[in-house]
Amino acid sequence: LRARKLIRRLGAYFQSAKLSIRRPLCAAKAPQDSLGVLAPYVTRHPGVTHNYIRKHAYNVWFTCIGPSWEAVVGLLDEITRKTGIPILNLPAERMYKIKVDFQME
Repeated sequence: LRARKLIRRLGAYFQSAKLSIRRPLCAAKAPQDSLGVLAPYVTRHPGVTHNYIRKHAYNVWFTCIGPSWEAVVGLLDEITRKTGIPILNLPAERMYKIKVDFQME
C-alpha cells in the first residue's frame, strides 16, 4: 500500500492519559533574533513534536510528550534555562475527539 501511495504510514493511536503519558501544548514568545536558536533547540529533544513558528505574539508552538508532569516540566524548565525564553505550558483540561470521514471516490 505504501509503494502504491495509498497510505503514508501505519501505526497505533494510544490514549496517552490512560498510559500516564503527558503531552501539553506549549508556546513561547521568542524575539525574532532568537527564533534560529530556540526552534532548533526545542526540536532536538525526543519528546518534542509539532514544532511550529507562527505570526503571533506567541510565535513558537510545540507539543512536549513525557512520562510524567515532572518530566515535562523539567524539560520545559531546561529549555527556558538554556535559551532564556519562558515556555507557556498549556495542558488540556478536557479532551475532544472528532471523527471525520472523507468520502473518497
